Amino acid sequence: MPFVSKGTGRRSHSKVWSTGCSARVCLRLSGNGFHLVASASGAHDHALTEHQWYSYAENRRIEDPQLREDIAVLSKAGAKPRGILSYLRAKT
Repeated sequence: MPFVSKGTGRRSHSKVWSTGCSARVCLRLSGNGFHLVASASGAHDHALTEHQWYSYAENRRIEDPQLREDIAVLSKAGAKPRGILSYLRAKT
C-alpha cells in the first residue's frame, strides 16, 4: 500500500510574525572545512515585544543556582510542572 500524505505541506507557525526586518546572517564552512565564515548584512529596524522576547529559548533559561536547586527539590518531591512554573513566576 503506497503512502498517501494527509497534510498540505505547510506548517502552521502561530508564533512567527513577519516584521520585514532587513537583517540577515549567513554561515558557511570555509574551503578547508575547519572554519565557519559568518557574514551579516542589514540592521534590525523593528521593536521586539515582550512576548516575542520570551519566545527565544535562551531568554527562558534559569541561570541562578539557588533557583535551579529549588527546581530539583520540587521535581524530586513530585511537584507537577505547572506548579513548578507558577513557583518560578512568583520568584522571578
